[in-house]
Amino acid sequence: MPKLGVTLVGCGRIGQRHLDVLLAMPEAYEVRAIYDVDPHRLWDPRDWLTDPEVETGSDYLIAKPSPTDLTVIATPSGLHGAMVTHACDYGSDAILCEKPLDVDYFAALAACESAELAHVDLFCCLQNRFNPTLQALKSAVNSGRFGRIRQVDVRVHWTRDEAYYQQDAWRGTWHLDGSVLSNQGAHYVDLIPWLFGAVDNVHAYASTTHHIEVPDSVAMSFRTRHGALGTLSATVCAYGGNREGSITVIGDDGYAKIGGVAVNQVDEWDFARDSADDDVVRDRSYATASVYGFGHSAVYGVLHEALTGGPTHPDLATGREALKSVEIVQAAQKSLADETRCGLPYRT
Repeated sequence: MPKLGVTLVGCGRIGQRHLDVLLAMPEAYEVRAIYDVDPHRLWDPRDWLTDPEVETGSDYLIAKPSPTDLTVIATPSGLHGAMVTHACDYGSDAILCEKPLDVDYFAALAACESAELAHVDLFCCLQNRFNPTLQALKSAVNSGRFGRIRQVDVRVHWTRDEAYYQQDAWRGTWHLDGSVLSNQGAHYVDLIPWLFGAVDNVHAYASTTHHIEVPDSVAMSFRTRHGALGTLSATVCAYGGNREGSITVIGDDGYAKIGGVAVNQVDEWDFARDSADDDVVRDRSYATASVYGFGHSAVYGVLHEALTGGPTHPDLATGREALKSVEIVQAAQKSLADETRCGLPYRT
């Protein structure tokens, strides 16, 4: 199996998650360089490399100064677009950007265009797509088991306290964090275009409870181009902890809810016509100690296949795919600012 050299940019909490997954796949990946603006956050490559050639600087540590096959961007969200462009300029063959592609639609669009111009493969880490529960839901939608889909309900009811926002200065800011939709809700916004296609319009309301710049609770209605009505409720103010991360689909011939705290549980699965796979689907629920789930390993698995000459998995999110959810969030923000419904495609 070809081993890909990785540069990891960002050594915060989500960067640690990426590092853990990469180190668990030594036959596929080798982390050769890490970067962070805070040198105290840089990890010691001797923890995973034998006899590394170490080159240090104020914001980087290169363990093996050799070509980078893959750059992983795990910095604050509002830096993603610019860092994708920088990685393209510095000769990376492929980029995996943590969600969202950026908090600003036009920065995310520029990132896609930079990658295309430089012939760099750009992907976004939207790992919830690979949850076995959501793979089952995707299959049911694609095969037409719901009949005409009438309504969709998406919920992210989690908790983040004041200490969470005080840990890092970028959290809760417009230019680096975005709202609860861009941060905690990003994976759930992505489910809408991934499962149901293009969105026609959105109308959003929001409030802020924490001492931050951005909304920490958002209620959004939407309509898809196929005519389905939808609601999305996202908050980090739920009492007592992370309560629910779910999606419910209501169709003429089916009703399904994937729930739990992180779309990890099949709560409802009822269709007019039975399928031989239904009993297996009900067994796809799994326990998770983290809202991250286990999808990162799946992302890196299919990503390695795509970058080493194999097929690209249809659920591996390209930059252009990831741009769709950023556009929905931008439209929701415009709806908040204008206090009216906002149509898509997004325009200023």
